Amino acid sequence: MSIEVCKTAHGAGITLTARRGTSPYVHMGATLGCLLCSLLSCLLYCAACDAAPAAGLPGFPQQAVHVLVPFPPGGTTDALARILAERLSERWRQPVLVENQPGANGIVAAEAASRAPADGYTLLFSPLGPIAINALLYRKLPYTPNSFLPLSLAGTLPSVLAVRSALPATRAPALVALLRAAPEQYTYGSQGVGSTSHLTAVMFEAAAGVRLRHIPYNGSQPALNDLAGGRIDLFFDNISSPLSLHRAGRVRILAVASPRRAPLLPDVPTLDESGLRGFESSAANLLVAPAGMAPALARKIGDAADAAMAEPEVRARLDTLGVDPRVAMNGDAARYVAEQTRRWRKVIEGARIHVD
Repeated sequence: MSIEVCKTAHGAGITLTARRGTSPYVHMGATLGCLLCSLLSCLLYCAACDAAPAAGLPGFPQQAVHVLVPFPPGGTTDALARILAERLSERWRQPVLVENQPGANGIVAAEAASRAPADGYTLLFSPLGPIAINALLYRKLPYTPNSFLPLSLAGTLPSVLAVRSALPATRAPALVALLRAAPEQYTYGSQGVGSTSHLTAVMFEAAAGVRLRHIPYNGSQPALNDLAGGRIDLFFDNISSPLSLHRAGRVRILAVASPRRAPLLPDVPTLDESGLRGFESSAANLLVAPAGMAPALARKIGDAADAAMAEPEVRARLDTLGVDPRVAMNGDAARYVAEQTRRWRKVIEGARIHVD
């Protein structure tokens, strides 16, 4: 009888081979020995698989990482996700792939991420809406805010108040006076019911004491097209979206909704300066993981994302988009989500906004 090492589906195995002419008991022993060795190989392989997430942490990642984005390609969230993915791929020496999964106000991608294993190989890059605000708007969702673990805050973009170019108001106070004089005669667009642009406009109505008609769109670009075409009167959006139209004179940005003036628009006042004291609205993008991820792995991914977004070259690219490169990892990011959720809860409940 000879002993040979062979390759199996689970790696190396051991085969016992009986020579011709040996006793049937020897053949039986060889067969049983082979079965036992195969079984041992399987058990060792399975034990290694079970131990892989903990033991493999220092070497994470060992395969491609998928980053889900809840919107189509081309928007600000998608652009930021691709910048982050590029940098993480270079740091980890593994592919980091952005997968756009738009639909249902971000619910499609959020649900997919919430159901993924918490092993770091499926992450979600999203604004606050799909991961937290949707739970305040929808009576029924396939996930909850507790389904996600915030890892890193990639940056915030202030909202801006943009109007059609022919509107007879060149400053926010003049616009407020115009709107007050004609309740429900002027329209505002939004990216959809419950979007940041919608909620910001609702907050503006309450702060300014005006009443407008809401025209919801499926995303930012259709609303911007109609604003530039004069078919709606005003639109709140993040600063990067209407900026080129403003510079071309096709729309007019009257104010920014941040505590301080935006570097990209130094001559445009804030809404606070314009008389709406304390008015603030911004869109944040966060990297989150499915809940249940090991704390050590969460720290490792969050630290890598923070470091990537803090690189000088990345900061320069963020500046061109108007992104405030505020970074916060783990507990800080979670606190940011909680704070913003409390802010928008007041707006949503005050206006009784619900989506079926």
